[in-house]
Amino acid sequence: ESSSKEFSDWYCKHVKRVRNLVAQNPSHTLVEVDIEDPELGQRMEDIFGIDQSCWGSKKVNIMIHPELNQSGVKLLNSLPRK
Repeated sequence: ESSSKEFSDWYCKHVKRVRNLVAQNPSHTLVEVDIEDPELGQRMEDIFGIDQSCWGSKKVNIMIHPELNQSGVKLLNSLPRK
């Protein structure tokens, strides 16, 4: 549990550092999105003008998200060993 709290603390400090960096540099633009948002593709298209079909899930852990299991995705344990 301590490592979970340590990571949480590190992550929050990291977000604050990035936000401060952007605030101090007006030429920078920070875009924050909820990567779990099912409408994220459309939101990214709205923000950047790039078709929503270009935004998707890559390197998804299908053991955590089996609903995203695509035909081309294989479990690590099912890959041939060298």
